[in-house]
Amino acid sequence: MRVLAFDTALTACSAALLEDGGVRAARREDPGRGHGERLVPMIEALLDEAEWSYQDLDLLCVTRGPGSFTGLRI
Repeated sequence: MRVLAFDTALTACSAALLEDGGVRAARREDPGRGHGERLVPMIEALLDEAEWSYQDLDLLCVTRGPGSFTGLRI
């Protein structure tokens, strides 16, 4: 199974590609702000590194808040 996982909940912006339980490629930046501008290029760089396309993905995993990008729910 090929998985794209990403997290933008706090100050770090991170993404990883996993295949059959192992990490195929991963990136992490700590921009503090600007996750929205960095996330898609980060994901596309990972896909290029793994030689995958979006169509090759079986599952998408994301975190859910809190944070400035995802919004804080009270």
